[in-house]
Amino acid sequence: MAEIAGRVARDKLLRPQAMEPGRHFSDGTATLSWSGTGHEPLLHRSEIAGGRTLVGLADARLAGRTDLAGRLGLAASRVTDTALIVEAYRHWGEACLEQIDGDFAFAIWDAERNTIFCARDRMGIRPLCYRQTREAFEFASTVSALSHADDAVDEAQIAAFLGGILDSTSTTIFSAIQRLPPAHKMLWSIGSEPMISRYWLCAPDELPANEDFAAGFRERLTRSVADSTSGNRRVGAMLSGGLDSSSIVSLAAGPLRGSRPPMPTFTFGYPESSPLSEWPYARAVAAAYPLSPQLVDMSGLAPFRELMPLVDGNDDLIFAPGLAKLGRVLNAARGQGVDVILDGHGGDEVASHGFGRLGELARAHRWPALLRELAGVRSIYGQSITSLFASYFIQYGLPYRLRQALPRQWLLRLARTPSRAVGGLVDPAFIDKHRLGERLATWQAHARSQQRSATSEHVWSLTSPMVARALEIMNRAATAGGVEIRFPFYDHRLVTYALAIPESGLLRNGWTRVTLREAMRGILPEQVRTRRTKIDFSKELGARMAEDDLLPDLIAPGSPLAGYVDLPGVRKLLDDMRRNPEAIEGSDVLMLTRIAMLGMWLDDRRRHARRAAA
Repeated sequence: MAEIAGRVARDKLLRPQAMEPGRHFSDGTATLSWSGTGHEPLLHRSEIAGGRTLVGLADARLAGRTDLAGRLGLAASRVTDTALIVEAYRHWGEACLEQIDGDFAFAIWDAERNTIFCARDRMGIRPLCYRQTREAFEFASTVSALSHADDAVDEAQIAAFLGGILDSTSTTIFSAIQRLPPAHKMLWSIGSEPMISRYWLCAPDELPANEDFAAGFRERLTRSVADSTSGNRRVGAMLSGGLDSSSIVSLAAGPLRGSRPPMPTFTFGYPESSPLSEWPYARAVAAAYPLSPQLVDMSGLAPFRELMPLVDGNDDLIFAPGLAKLGRVLNAARGQGVDVILDGHGGDEVASHGFGRLGELARAHRWPALLRELAGVRSIYGQSITSLFASYFIQYGLPYRLRQALPRQWLLRLARTPSRAVGGLVDPAFIDKHRLGERLATWQAHARSQQRSATSEHVWSLTSPMVARALEIMNRAATAGGVEIRFPFYDHRLVTYALAIPESGLLRNGWTRVTLREAMRGILPEQVRTRRTKIDFSKELGARMAEDDLLPDLIAPGSPLAGYVDLPGVRKLLDDMRRNPEAIEGSDVLMLTRIAMLGMWLDDRRRHARRAAA
């Protein structure tokens, strides 16, 4: 991922502020700058009759370049992605977004009209932030490019972070800096406020009744993988041995047979006897295709200390419990000379498990049908049918009807006490100050309201604020590692097609992700295509977190976490995890991750403040 930034002065007499990256454009009002590891120019100027000039800056990887270039009368091989975006804007105006596919964040400056037009791709693969001051409008790929040591921190966002609440696609940790949400465009003119609007809605395609969904899904995923591997950069891939990464690797490596060197792949490395090892599945894929597989050693993992280089007190908070593992994979890929790595992230959301169907059956009180489906999916949950059925019955049986009859304000009052993990580890005064219990209840009620049917749950899994934030964090890790990460499942054309798949194509007779499994018949080794299990790494992560030598320093007396969390409570949790790793719960791992990442962020924020004051 490249990084772009820009600043437009409200007063033309005001000297534009110099931007940090080494390459820049300035015309006295607008300053545009960029940095990155790619060789392609990220800026493009387009001269229009009458002396009007458009100057565009983009962090982009477009799909369907040849078709787009043909519609613009250009040769795809002779123009950059930035040039295609600017020329598309010149040709269609803001409607250009209907013509552009792929991952992008861009800004186009029109000096004659004193406007800047910005947009972000549909799924939020590439980030874009902005801020306004009395002197200027500024935008950038990263929060850190816009923030200052004296910017006000929004403590309500810290409360939300600790509570596991992510209820906005536009906020950041700093009050003055906003994100442009995915699938949104923004037009800013000197002397006015930004006009922001959605240009795309995530909704199911309209398809004929006799649609062959397996064939259609395979066609679209194949096209997305081909787009992700195009160009002359060396491509590798994550290969967990699961359905998602194995599908991408198989489709990417299939065309390589006899033509190009084997594709490097990277798998978490554990002893083969370990219950955490997925190598038998990954090995089956490696035996079927021209791959150069590498096991990336995961021994001695320090989940927090290894993330220290990524934590920046001038950037936003990070929440990603397994990010240190990804960091090891990215380092291994870079060591093999890989420029681009494909990741199966998003497969669970796009080729949905169809678990929303279970809720629909429970809401309809179709208990025998629910039991039949639970009999097949229990291996994924790692629970007995009895406990799974009980959880659905308690939520959607008679108690559910009673809860539905209660006024909403009663529900909020009953739920104002935060969950055990949150309530036991966040400072009580901080909880009260920011009404965290009520906010958490409201957020949970909103999330439930978005999942009232299998389709709405599928849409929510693809559009909730967590989706774009996770992509942003993974891109941040990849950029730091000098590798570009791509997500073929998040091609919007595949996404809207997948949303049209009927429930029986997602969950059928206990088999999840039915359409993806059928689409990959004859492509994936059967051992992988019919795999039902999914490894839970939470206990391993919890044990590694308890052993991480950075954590005691973060919660020692004088910690910047004081006033935010209950430090004695955190120390007790850490001691309990060390004494009895088998009793570690997933909720404890998530909460400890939030506390540690906040502590590292606050510590680095202090360092920035000291440097600024020196």
